[in-house]
Amino acid sequence: MVSNTPIIPFPPSSSEPTNKQLSSWASAVTVFLRTLVNQPNQAVQLPYLNSDSRASDDGILMFDPASGHVVVSASGEWKKLEFVP
Repeated sequence: MVSNTPIIPFPPSSSEPTNKQLSSWASAVTVFLRTLVNQPNQAVQLPYLNSDSRASDDGILMFDPASGHVVVSASGEWKKLEFVP
């Protein structure tokens, strides 16, 4: 893991998050975005896919260390992103 690398904050995990959960998450996203603006050449680290990761919403990007690939959630499952040079 690279030190001082901003990590994309996870949204609240419950299906109906409370206002407090949303406020906390929004604050974390704000800090994340400010970090990127203040350090434009800073790398962004994707969250790691693990046994707790759920593909409940489409469009979530994660890194799968088991396969060494970036994956995206789509239709309730994790799909490997293919890069064609």
